[in-house]
Amino acid sequence: MIITNDGNNNLKKKLQELTLTSTEIKFLVGYCHFSGIKELHETLKKLYDEGRLSREHIKILIGLYNTDENRKMEKKDRFIQDLTDSVVNFVEKAFTSQELDDEEIYDKVEFFIKLLKEEIIVIKKTLEPNHAKLYLFKTKEKSEPNLFITGSSNLTRAGLVSQNEFNVEIKDYGFEEAEKYFDKLWENAILLSENDIRKLEYAVLTFLKAFEAVSI
Repeated sequence: MIITNDGNNNLKKKLQELTLTSTEIKFLVGYCHFSGIKELHETLKKLYDEGRLSREHIKILIGLYNTDENRKMEKKDRFIQDLTDSVVNFVEKAFTSQELDDEEIYDKVEFFIKLLKEEIIVIKKTLEPNHAKLYLFKTKEKSEPNLFITGSSNLTRAGLVSQNEFNVEIKDYGFEEAEKYFDKLWENAILLSENDIRKLEYAVLTFLKAFEAVSI
């Protein structure tokens, strides 16, 4: 199956469908923005409320930085800063453009942080730069339990919905090799720790308080 983001043939819709039937999910992408993760919010909330999400249910491995290469920061600090900036930028854009109402913004961000705290979503950064895009799913389907999608889409809203992309869903071969490739990178990757998650949460809450103070 070819996925191009043309009309209803978008990667977001396909990821939502597969997430509903999956017992384990692994994403390897060059770039990951909160704008992409929040596109799965409704699906993940449904599964969470039904008690169908387990520990390390979703592993996200990020291959590249969004920040300036000249910024003098350690790899882990840059990784954390990129993810934090992504969440804060989403909140700022949502407030200023009135894309979402306040309740929706809080709900989406708080739920994401909740999944991080409960280790339902686990995020790591590859030790070395990696530009691959790989979406692996282990599903409940007996006939085709394992499949993956690979192509050009990063885990961003543009990559999932609005930008012209070319991705291929593969069911009949290559899953074991693809998973081994992911697992090897995952084993040596930089982990987003419990303390890092607290830093992210603090940064978002600080921004929200500052924005509310200015808006009064």
